[in-house]
Amino acid sequence: MRAAAVCACVAVLAACSAATVFKSSAAAVSGPAEQWQVFVPYGDQVKSNFVFSPSGATGCTILQDQNDNAVVFCFKTSTGAKIFRASLGMFPVNTPQLTVTSDLVLVAAPTSVTALDATTGSQVWANQDVEASVAVVDTSVNGNGVAFVGYGPQALYGLAANGTQVWSFNGQFGECSFFPTPIYNQNGTFLACARTLVGGFPAIFGFDVPTGSMLWFDYNQGNDPNPRWADGQTLVYLKANESEWVTTYVVDVRTGFPKWSWPTNMQHATGTVLNGSIVVIGTWASTTALSLADGSVMWALPDPIDLTSELSVPIPAGPNGDQLALFHLQLSEHLEQSLRRVDPTTGTVLWNSTMNVNGAAPWHYAAASNRLATRTPNYVYGYDFQTGVQQWSQQVDENDFVAFTGNLAIETRDLQVVLAFAIGPNSADRA
Repeated sequence: MRAAAVCACVAVLAACSAATVFKSSAAAVSGPAEQWQVFVPYGDQVKSNFVFSPSGATGCTILQDQNDNAVVFCFKTSTGAKIFRASLGMFPVNTPQLTVTSDLVLVAAPTSVTALDATTGSQVWANQDVEASVAVVDTSVNGNGVAFVGYGPQALYGLAANGTQVWSFNGQFGECSFFPTPIYNQNGTFLACARTLVGGFPAIFGFDVPTGSMLWFDYNQGNDPNPRWADGQTLVYLKANESEWVTTYVVDVRTGFPKWSWPTNMQHATGTVLNGSIVVIGTWASTTALSLADGSVMWALPDPIDLTSELSVPIPAGPNGDQLALFHLQLSEHLEQSLRRVDPTTGTVLWNSTMNVNGAAPWHYAAASNRLATRTPNYVYGYDFQTGVQQWSQQVDENDFVAFTGNLAIETRDLQVVLAFAIGPNSADRA
């Protein structure tokens, strides 16, 4: 089975206590407008993709210094200026993962979770007793005693605001692992996550955050469930049957009971939810918009290139994230790929842009204001969302990190130089 190579991305930078910052004075002609550069010390390397605070004002990453220590580096995304640099000790086998809240930087290491003050880098608390951590999600908005939910290879766990463990969940499913970061609804009371079971098949789970109890689960036979919240109690996900045909399910997260379902008649699909009212599903042949209320088809759009190896990937875009862009990804040797803007309520194609990306599948995409950017292994491309005109391209190395926040893209060079450039090419668009 073919898998989509597109994902949503977050991110931004790295540096040292004596970082030097440069700011561009003129907009680039063929490339984007550079905003600043930061050089990490000789011998240090950026080791993780970049993570932002909810406001986007702070970015953090993991460095590996010359003495093989893991270092958390946090900076201002507008200027690249250092906020703090905190050593974690010897670099573990697996790179620590970061989560940034409004006041904390959470560091998930193989056998611990540590909370650092987001302004000073000083340790606020540490929990050394959790099972191998992969990441932590912030559910502190619920105010019910469980501020964070962490997950490891074989467990979920709830932590209080002071880091103490409130509950843990392992389940009786044999060898398995949680693979994407769990998602939670607006008030942090329900959690949905996918878990890979024996044989490599993913399942989708619903959890009650205050108690850690599993409310329901549903087996899947291959397709990434790709769960998305439609509202506080409604979850949209994709499920494949034994023949790997994918069906879209819209369920009540409290019970897992389907409100409606819609068969794609395809073996792979991706999806998103727009405006809390439209479910958009992309497959190998077409894109379909469904009413969240009852599952009725609002419109269906065939793909622009008649290739069975092409996957339609819906992307929320526009200034408020309520508009729709479709990226048509060819997992083949063909060179041309397509990016379209579509009216989300009628399916009318507003523009179509054909890209030559040397047959490489984009890794990430980002929508900022009226700009749209995509990243392939060797390039980042910028588009005007109103017209579809490609406005710039930036060559990158496939081993370096590129991340998007607001109207900025953050990039590493040789994992030692970090720079930021504006997704929009005009001075008015610069962050």
